[in-house]
Amino acid sequence: KTGIEVLASRALRTPKLLYAGRLPEHRAYVLMTEALHGALTLAQVWARTPSIDQKLALLRQAATAVAEQHQAAVLQNDLHADNLVIAEDGHIYSIDASTVRAQRAPIARGRSLASLGLLLAQVEPCFDAHAATVLAAYASARNWQAHASDLQLLCAHIDRAREQRKKQFMKKIFR
Repeated sequence: KTGIEVLASRALRTPKLLYAGRLPEHRAYVLMTEALHGALTLAQVWARTPSIDQKLALLRQAATAVAEQHQAAVLQNDLHADNLVIAEDGHIYSIDASTVRAQRAPIARGRSLASLGLLLAQVEPCFDAHAATVLAAYASARNWQAHASDLQLLCAHIDRAREQRKKQFMKKIFR
């Protein structure tokens, strides 16, 4: 199954898959989905959003979308703001689902927080001070009670993911 098929089979928001297969006489594998007219990536909306309060609302909305995936036993291993789009209806849809993997049970707490940390590591560090607010939105969507230890673990995952991104960036620029 393609990642989009996995998302759709779990009733998660993703564009409708219209075609998946190899092009005749080509080696390229193609996925064609319905267009989400007027949709912008989370990164694009983030860049256009001036206020901290509005950006926090975006983070809470993204955290809720990720929580819905985790609760449905779906893990997106390459989670970033260009793989989430906000459609005209205001909902977040997952795109570029090539790293989406179906699991047998909802994603465990530790792995969930690592995934959320990966997403949060991609925003400005000044938003780290609001990690508890984002965690609360995530936990609510998962029907969890968030604990201080969850926040500590999330912050550690944010730091670790940010450090990993920095190392990857340094490798790229010094090739």
